[in-house]
Amino acid sequence: MVIFGERGRGKTSLANVVGETVSTYDFRVIRHACDADSSFGQIVAAVLAKVPARLLRRAIQEGEPWTLPAPDNIGVVEATNAFCSISAGRLLVLLDEFDRISSLDLKRQFVELMKNLSDAGARVTFLLVGVAQTLDDLLFLHRSIQRSLIPIHLPLLTQDDIEVLIRQGERMSGLSFTLQARSAITSFSVRSPYFAQLLCLHSGKAAVRAESATVEHSHVRCALQATAEELAYAHEDAYTRAVGGAAGGWKEELLYRAATRDSGPFGEFTAADLRPEGNEYDIEAEAAVDRALANLVSPEAGCLLRETHASDARSYSFSDPAMRLYILLRYALPRETGELDVTRDRLPTDTFPGERTSANHDSR
Repeated sequence: MVIFGERGRGKTSLANVVGETVSTYDFRVIRHACDADSSFGQIVAAVLAKVPARLLRRAIQEGEPWTLPAPDNIGVVEATNAFCSISAGRLLVLLDEFDRISSLDLKRQFVELMKNLSDAGARVTFLLVGVAQTLDDLLFLHRSIQRSLIPIHLPLLTQDDIEVLIRQGERMSGLSFTLQARSAITSFSVRSPYFAQLLCLHSGKAAVRAESATVEHSHVRCALQATAEELAYAHEDAYTRAVGGAAGGWKEELLYRAATRDSGPFGEFTAADLRPEGNEYDIEAEAAVDRALANLVSPEAGCLLRETHASDARSYSFSDPAMRLYILLRYALPRETGELDVTRDRLPTDTFPGERTSANHDSR
């Protein structure tokens, strides 16, 4: 099984739920967090060191001493033999942060190991978790292993999902969220479970500091302001470089539209989603927007956007999901008022890509 998706989608949380669930069915769950410097042998040795002796019943009954090979001596064959010796109970090996492994050779070794264990009917199941857009990005795949894999690409949450998170938080904390507070959190979470929970946490803390058991709109605003400041520290320079340092330009308008649109299930959007109002059926306008989006994918723009594979049409998403929230907060938190505005259709910018001015339109 492979769980993959963007950061903040709840991959590790889902993996933990899987682990807790299977542990009630005679599974022993072994967790290991990967890092960029570990070798195949080191990862396998770390996992095998956690295997209880009771799962190695066959080796013990046959009088074969169980000795753990040195990491440098563990290859795919040795790892296959070791895991195949498990005959009592079942084992779930949860390898988190698998995306930190950059070596293709190391990925090939794990694919070969999983194929060998599947072919041998071993009592071992691997659960890989990592940040990736596609399964191929995370794991070097061979056609022969695909039939043995269960890929789970985690999408963004729906508004109903976020409402469930808020209700669960209310039950656990004893706090209640007003309808206006719920609406603000839902709007600014950008459908991310991480940001939804982060905003709920900070809003709840603001309410507690105010000695209130009810989370009000004002508490959410405090949370959003704090979040905006944190995100600005990490993303303001990259954003400024991407828009060329000049406020009110078409790049700024384009990114604002991308941040405020209700994107697809994986955060993707197309040029058609961002076309200027009144140009819904204008092919030239759509082409101009697509060229503008491609510009923001370039290294010169800091690769703020990237092409995705989530739809048949050429689509894009923010390279860092946190950048979307930063842009949203940048323009939705006016400094002089207490209003939170994510309904503005556009910023007061110059001509948008593919948009005709009234003079140009009349001359046609």
